[in-house]
Amino acid sequence: MIIFKINWLKFLHLNFFSKRVKRKKGFFFPYFGAKVKISKNAKLFVNANVHFGLQSDVSFRKKTFLILKDSGFLVFNGHFSIQQGTYIEVRKKGELFLNGGVINEDCFVVCEKRIDIGCNLLASRNVAIRDCDGHRVITDFGSNEPKPILMVLLVWLCQNVFILK
Repeated sequence: MIIFKINWLKFLHLNFFSKRVKRKKGFFFPYFGAKVKISKNAKLFVNANVHFGLQSDVSFRKKTFLILKDSGFLVFNGHFSIQQGTYIEVRKKGELFLNGGVINEDCFVVCEKRIDIGCNLLASRNVAIRDCDGHRVITDFGSNEPKPILMVLLVWLCQNVFILK
C-alpha cells in the first residue's frame, strides 16, 4: 500500500512546519529515500499534490534528491509525480516551474537561471534538463552563461534525452 511508503514525519515537517515551504493547496508527499534540502533563503511553493521519490514495485529503493540553494525557488503548479532516483537542483537565484506531469526514474534537472515546464510533462527514464553547463568558461568569443528553457504544453521526453540551454 502506498501509505506505508510515504515518510510521514518528513511530510508533516515540510507541509506544516517548514517556513521555507509555501503551500496553497495540495501537499508535498516525500517517500522513503527522498532527501530534501532547502537552503536559508530558498523557497518551495506547492500549489498541487506532489509525490516525490515514488517507488515502483519492481525496482529497489533509490535515493531521490531535491536541493534548493540560496534565493532559488521551485514552484509546483500542477499535480506532479517524481519517481525514485531523480536529482533536482535549483542553484542560487534559479527559478524552476513544474506545472504538472510525471518524471520517471533516474532523471536529472539542474536550474541555474530559469526552467519553465508546461502542463502534462511526461519524462521517461534517464532524462536530463539543464539550463547551464555547470561551470564558467570565458573566451574571446564570449562566455557560456546559463540560458532559460521553456517547454510548453504536452511535452513527452523519451528515454535518454538531454535538454540543454
